[in-house]
Amino acid sequence: MVCNRQALMILLIVTFLRIVLFLYFTISIEKMSAFFCTYHQFCLISLGICTHFLYIMHISHSFAPMIRTTIFQI
Repeated sequence: MVCNRQALMILLIVTFLRIVLFLYFTISIEKMSAFFCTYHQFCLISLGICTHFLYIMHISHSFAPMIRTTIFQI
């Protein structure tokens, strides 16, 4: 049970850091929009969003059984 809670906390921290980094890079790309044409900027932001959601789906899929057992044990 302790291992499950520690793993759940690590999952939450990693997800939070991933979201913060994603927002930071998105804002940085928007600030540098003078150097990019709008199409290039749109492609970079779309790629970042797709990567972010694929990462979240991968993490939630791989940790789903552990999260379910943690919730049922609590």
